[in-house]
Amino acid sequence: IPVPPIEIQNGIIEKIDSVETYSISLTVEQQRQLDLLKKLRQQILQDAVQGKLVPQDPDDEPAGKLLERIKLEKEKLIKEKKIKKEKPLPEIKPEEIPFEIPENWVWCRLNRIGTITGGGTPSMANDEYWNGNIPWVSPKDMLTDFIHDSEMKITVKGVEESSANIIQEKSIIIVGRSGILKRRLPVAINEVKCTVNQDMKVIIPHIDKMSRYLQFMFRGLEPIILREYVKFGMTVHSLKYNEFAQMPIPIPPIQEQHHIVSKIEQLLNLCDELEQTILQNQKYTQDLLKVALKEALEAG
Repeated sequence: IPVPPIEIQNGIIEKIDSVETYSISLTVEQQRQLDLLKKLRQQILQDAVQGKLVPQDPDDEPAGKLLERIKLEKEKLIKEKKIKKEKPLPEIKPEEIPFEIPENWVWCRLNRIGTITGGGTPSMANDEYWNGNIPWVSPKDMLTDFIHDSEMKITVKGVEESSANIIQEKSIIIVGRSGILKRRLPVAINEVKCTVNQDMKVIIPHIDKMSRYLQFMFRGLEPIILREYVKFGMTVHSLKYNEFAQMPIPIPPIQEQHHIVSKIEQLLNLCDELEQTILQNQKYTQDLLKVALKEALEAG
């Protein structure tokens, strides 16, 4: 190995210490920026569900009218025997409301706006149930906003002979039981018909074109849901299903929902671009440190 005189060694060490100190300060600042960006994303979503992200239009149909249409659609589904009639929902008490919303918005219970269902797992011992063409969504598939496929798939026979159900497109799929519920609530929209396993919950809205708003709404309410509606176990956590189904949710007019979705997508895309810039800067910092260390050694 090359051994320079001690004076040169000391000079090399001094240069390396200087470069490492600068690199560490850059890394700390970049991590701070990533943390702030994470908080910004959550603030955007929280502002959205509180009616603070886009201005209200007095000409929009009030959200109360939307609830009436949801009620009529639900009654139609009951009459057609596609869903079962449920007990009347209790009125929302003032102490259940976590924040104020605009006048043309309404609070309603979650299971009023759609059907909530679960999933199932065909027997793993029966090969006839698996390797089919029907997506079978589990928590490990919930790393995206939209579900187009799944790691595992089941057959028609697997559906027919188990508690798994075919879930129609544009439903809201939520992880209902997983260790991940300690820190976040994964929510996705299925772009294809699929099934889900028993650790998932599915909300099928009674009115079309509400899914994307509801997805963002759940993310905006994530701190409340994790605090109030998750039961924590030693290693696995789960939603308190009955309480979760009746949680109060803020509903804006349908036109405003579309404006909110558009604004959120615009702002989150900007956040994604900022994140990529920060991550690229992190890589530049690491490369700079390597080059500086190499030059210091070669200069010595």
